[in-house]
Formats: sequence, C-alpha cells, structure tokens
Amino acid sequence: MKKVAVIKKSNVESNKDLARLCEGLKNTPLLDVEFCERFDDIGADIDRVLVFGGDGTVLAIADFLAANDINSAILGVNLGNLGFLTAFESNVSCEALIAALNSDETIERAMLEACAPLNIGYAINDVVVKAEGSHPIKFMLYVDGNFVDSYRGDGMIVSTAIGSTAYSLSVGGPILAPSLDALVINPICAHSLHSRPLVISSASEIEIRLFGQLGAHVYVDGSSRLALDPANELTVRTSNKKAKFVDVKSDFFKKLLEKMNRWGTSQN
Repeated sequence: MKKVAVIKKSNVESNKDLARLCEGLKNTPLLDVEFCERFDDIGADIDRVLVFGGDGTVLAIADFLAANDINSAILGVNLGNLGFLTAFESNVSCEALIAALNSDETIERAMLEACAPLNIGYAINDVVVKAEGSHPIKFMLYVDGNFVDSYRGDGMIVSTAIGSTAYSLSVGGPILAPSLDALVINPICAHSLHSRPLVISSASEIEIRLFGQLGAHVYVDGSSRLALDPANELTVRTSNKKAKFVDVKSDFFKKLLEKMNRWGTSQN
C-alpha cells in the first residue's frame, strides 16, 4: 500500500471538486493517505505527493523534495491557471486519481542546480538572472568555460526542456520536447541586433558574470533566492538530483496545443 501525502496550494479555497476528491481519498482502503498543512509535514517515507494547485505549487514541492533528499513521486491536480505540469484537471474522477497514485509508473525530469558560489536551489523549469530595477544590467555568458557573448539587457533565462514552455517561451525561446536532453539559454530584452536564444547540451556548465555598476536577482523556478552583486557570477548546471513524477501517459503536443492555444483558434 502506497503512502500518499496530500497538500494543496495555501490560498486555494475549497470547492466541490476538491471536496469530492479529498473525501474519496479519505475513504479509500487502497492508499495510506496523510493530509499535510505544510511542506515540512512530508516525511521521507512518503511514496507519492499529491498536489492540489497549479504549476507554481508543483515547482515548489519539487524543489522542497530535492533539497531534502525525499524520493517521492509527484502527481498534480490543476486548481490553478495553466497547469502544464499537472497530470489532471479538477474534474478527474476519484477512481482515476487513486489508480494513478497506485501506479508504479514514474518518470524522472532533469533539474538545474544554481550556485553563486554555494548551492542556492534546484529548478525544474528555469534559473533566471534579472535586473533589480528598470535599468538594464551588463553581463557575460560562458559555456563550459568558453566565452559566448556579452549582453546589456533585462537578464538571462536558463531553462530545461520542460521549462522551455514557461518564461523562456514568453520571450521568444524555442519549445523543446520533454525527451530532449538539452537546455535553452535565452536573453531577456537584450539591447542588441544579434542576440538570439541558444540550445546547448544539458551536460554543459553555464556561467553568467555581471560587470558594471548594477546588481541583479537570481530566481529559481520563479522564487527569488539571491541578490547577485556586480563582479559576482552565477553557475548553472544540470543537477544529479531528479524530479520524479507519476507517469500518467499523455500526448505532449496535444497538451501543448490545449494549454498554450487558449486564446487562439484551433481545430477540433
């Protein structure tokens, strides 16, 4: 019998679907279910973490599990806006949810490790260096110790294949299939005619070095982690840690169309 920790986004109000699913989980004899108020309530012996929320909650849970060496598989039910990282929408049947939690099928996703110089966090989607205010920052980019270019702009995004559909996409970056073993480096509003996104091997090590008078902030999956001073540098690499998810088989391109084309026109 699998041990399941259930946690929801802190500001999510109860609704009929949430109440229905939680009631079904409380009454099932097929799972050992524990409802958690805080991330810290999730123990190392938990097999599955069921997340009620959106992508931000899933990212925060994955970061917490990685930082605390908890090898639990995540399953998300979307109660947020986009829900690209969640497996189900809120109208999922309780039977389907319990069956997924009982499944032995899991999949691992690459995580980024950000260091400046000590480890400051893990990311499934991206690590972002961003200007503190409205003035552009100056920085240099190195890949595996080789100088790539210098930039003047709002910052830089380093994203995984999964993260290529997040912030990087919104600033013109390419979409990578989740099976692709690669990273995207994407400047944010660079004041240049030749600045373009780069796709590199996930085995590469990336360094971003500030110069000039202005500092920046480092964001790990959208969470602010560090104020980076001028003349300091940030190193981003693929971590040895992985994020584990319950593998609910789905069509990536169908999901991409459904989630990303909500304001467009698509054929049925």
